[in-house]
Amino acid sequence: MYFKGRYFIYWMILIIIIIIMAIKMQDLRSSTSDFVTPEDYGYGKKYNNLDDNTKAINEALQSGKEVRFRAKTYTVKIPSKNKFYALEANGNSPRIRGVEGKTIIKLKLGKDKKKFINAKSGILVAWNTEISGIIFDGGFNYKRHKANLSSMVNVGYNSKVYDCRFKNSKGSNLIISNSNVHVFKNVFSNFGDHAIYIIKEYTDARSSNIHIYNNEINENNNYQNSLSNGEVRGAVKIRDNVENVYISNNKIHGDECILVSGKAVSQKSIPSKIHISSNRLFTTYSGVHLDTELIVDNGYRITNRDVIAKDNLIYLQNDNTSGISLSNSRGEFTKNYITSVSFQNTNTTGITNFSTGDTESSIVTGNSFIGMRVGIYSLGTGSVIKDNKFFNITEKGGCAIYSYYNNYIKKNKFINCLEQVREKRKN
Repeated sequence: MYFKGRYFIYWMILIIIIIIMAIKMQDLRSSTSDFVTPEDYGYGKKYNNLDDNTKAINEALQSGKEVRFRAKTYTVKIPSKNKFYALEANGNSPRIRGVEGKTIIKLKLGKDKKKFINAKSGILVAWNTEISGIIFDGGFNYKRHKANLSSMVNVGYNSKVYDCRFKNSKGSNLIISNSNVHVFKNVFSNFGDHAIYIIKEYTDARSSNIHIYNNEINENNNYQNSLSNGEVRGAVKIRDNVENVYISNNKIHGDECILVSGKAVSQKSIPSKIHISSNRLFTTYSGVHLDTELIVDNGYRITNRDVIAKDNLIYLQNDNTSGISLSNSRGEFTKNYITSVSFQNTNTTGITNFSTGDTESSIVTGNSFIGMRVGIYSLGTGSVIKDNKFFNITEKGGCAIYSYYNNYIKKNKFINCLEQVREKRKN
């Protein structure tokens, strides 16, 4: 019995030594691994306090390593009054990765003294990183909460965002605030302001080389954030000090699918070299809208050198809807296919000019206009309207081309159109 007891003790000591060595090996592997998890920093292990759990994720994001999230829901909230975003990567994490379709980061919105959701509602700000496989849930519910403008995720320079879902944001789902950004293969829904907002404010520098492609965007009017309780324009919005933007192969359902806008503080602030191509746009107001927002006619306009829209399919889903709208702007529009869904909608227009004055020349070539009231309405002086096709424009009072200023109208085809060209010169 003595020997058996002694051997038993020896075996227990050996097992304990093996366990200790295994733990040390695991710690060594963790310290030399290329990635960390929030659980490595205590997330959910000892307590369920949301502030502390947010802190654990932030510590992981500051590790300098890839951060991997597990297939579960992580709830976060704004850690202090001085912060806008719950999580800050600050360029320290080369990759932020979740399990696609299963990792959720959800924001717990705070309330002010009047029990309204406060203005702070950002989940993550990051730059110089890749973000993939995460469902970002802004926590906003239009039935319970009062909306105001804010953003859910903000990405800066040298970043990629892909295979993610964005939903339930009081303001914009995603803001792009610097250069060299790729956003692709994501799904956006339930946004109060914009699905994607591209802007660089309060600086003389410009954001450049931004690519938005192969995304799906579905606007929900119940979530739209407006003081007048109306729709907010621009599922994708480009504004101020932005250039070399490529928006292609996206599927967008929205009141206004793509808005290019400028404050016109100076000509330099106007967005430029914007390429909009091969998108499928389902619109209830305007598929593409160019708007320089001039308070007075000071000449700071979006020009036909600034925006090119090419090879887009634009479906007009409501009455009083336009495929392409111009406000104090002009552009180049080539090989787009614009059609009224019902072929009988009232006051639908392929390309229309909302401006009160002459905006000078746009270029409209090789487009197809089908089943609307007016194909092209009132482009500025010197506009080139060439090699376009107009089909089934038969509504009473409508016409294929309404020329209000002097346009160059050449080699267009008119098939089953009640009236081809109506010219009305401004006095």
